[in-house]
Amino acid sequence: MKQFVKQETNKKRIKMYVVDQAHLLQTIATTFPMPATFTDKVHPLKDSIDVLIRSDPKVLGMDLYSIASIPGIIRLEHKVDYLSMLAEERNGSVSVSISRASEANYVDFILQQILSASTGDLKGEMNITLINEPGLGVGVTREFFQIVQRCFFQSDPSSLQTRTSPPEPAPHVRDIGAQWLQLARSQGRRNGRSNKKGGDLESGGRSKGRGAVRDGSFIELFPLFEIADKQKCDVLRIAPRTVYVSKRTIDAKLPEKSLSLTRKDLLVNHSEVETLKKVYLCIGRLIGLAIRNHQPLAADFPLAFWKFVMEDNSLSWEDYCGSSEVFQRSLQFILEHDFEAEPLDMRFEYTMDVVVVDDESSASSGGAKQEDQQQHELQGEAVSEQTSPAAPAPSASASMEMELQKGMGDVAVTNTNKKEYVRLRAQQFFFGSEFVYYKKMRDGFLDTIARSDLKLFHPAELRRVVRGEPSIDFSSLKKSVLYSRGASPLHGAIQRFWEVVEDFDQETRAKLLTFWSGSPLPPIFGFESKYRSMNAVSLANDYLTRFFLVDWLDTHFLITHCGLCCVGHCVLVH
Repeated sequence: MKQFVKQETNKKRIKMYVVDQAHLLQTIATTFPMPATFTDKVHPLKDSIDVLIRSDPKVLGMDLYSIASIPGIIRLEHKVDYLSMLAEERNGSVSVSISRASEANYVDFILQQILSASTGDLKGEMNITLINEPGLGVGVTREFFQIVQRCFFQSDPSSLQTRTSPPEPAPHVRDIGAQWLQLARSQGRRNGRSNKKGGDLESGGRSKGRGAVRDGSFIELFPLFEIADKQKCDVLRIAPRTVYVSKRTIDAKLPEKSLSLTRKDLLVNHSEVETLKKVYLCIGRLIGLAIRNHQPLAADFPLAFWKFVMEDNSLSWEDYCGSSEVFQRSLQFILEHDFEAEPLDMRFEYTMDVVVVDDESSASSGGAKQEDQQQHELQGEAVSEQTSPAAPAPSASASMEMELQKGMGDVAVTNTNKKEYVRLRAQQFFFGSEFVYYKKMRDGFLDTIARSDLKLFHPAELRRVVRGEPSIDFSSLKKSVLYSRGASPLHGAIQRFWEVVEDFDQETRAKLLTFWSGSPLPPIFGFESKYRSMNAVSLANDYLTRFFLVDWLDTHFLITHCGLCCVGHCVLVH
């Protein structure tokens, strides 16, 4: 017995030693960068690593996990495919049903079903059904994410108005849509699939509050995103919400000759805030699902956003400044300035535009009772949850000073705290007053892709996958098309067809690709990709819309009928 105890003690001692050493090695590996000598030796093996991953994608998450961070070693296609493989092996799945006959309910349908899915199911496969329409495979997936892109990521007000004001549907279509929407809500609650972060929107944004979504169409919440930089017309950020202050608050500050505001001075519509939190949580989940399904969203977020999502330690104040060289130089001046030799009248504040409303009820609702709900969102960083009150009566606009951090509005900038000021000011420049929504997008994204799996990617890679390719290359598509019924690239009608479509501009190409595959966006890795992502282009869902090519068709006839394809009447090459 004593000998047995002694042996077990020795085993435990050895086991503990091994665990401690492994933990020490892991800490060293995560703390220090990969040695350059090791990286130089790995690069010549890139092709061999590529073959190994093709034979067994699981090695990427095990034996090759540590080298995934080395740029240029592992293809981005492999990383995305690995996420898809993980989803296929999970037990749960995300099921979404949507009716294209009820376009007015697109947003509602998607929000209710995505938010009601459990976190476990969100990491599984995605099953999409178009109600009353036959369709299988990736063509349906492309159509769904095209709907997502059109509904959630449009920043153009004119296109938004077109989308949110569809023709009035027939009564029976409206009734069916309402029934499906109610079913989507009830199933999430009845099956216990609602979770604390998601839930349904009915209780969070409609039954309470003062008109956050008064007509139930979410039109008042749109657009959700806007162009961040006018010089870079495709880079997005969360659309800022108007900040309201009551006239009574302003009048109280006039005798003090003060233009400074604190969080408790702002009018906050908490019903709208809670609804927007859920909307952005859903958007984060949709972005993660799009990546796993190899579907671009034509949504270009800045690199700092992806570093924020990945909680990258390299995220600096310079990253938050983005492409604004003027703002970056102004913060650099503050860092280099000697405040002891030459003091400046600077405090932990920034200038913001507010709308002054003469509304006593709104003013009373914006008091100190709402202060606690806006704290600790950024762990001391300067953001809050302000949104507009319901149907305010704006009387004037004004520029006011807002504290960068709670309780620090009167703190002067010195040599001691100037680094902290620059950090907070750069974060405020990037997030604005919408940090709580950025955080919800990150939470939703992490509901679909685990943090450990995100370490396989670089921020620039995630940006590329979500943005997609900006142009459509029909020459590569031409090489990848499969012909049926004895057709070949040598047939006269097919040759003339490609001559016609290769002369199309990008806008017309996008329309033709939409009808052909369900989306105007080309595959994220090109038409000629040999990876599983190659399946990203297939026939559109509607099998009745076909265009047959025969040898006697001339060029003029093809131009006419390809034009019909682009407006949604027919297409398919045979």
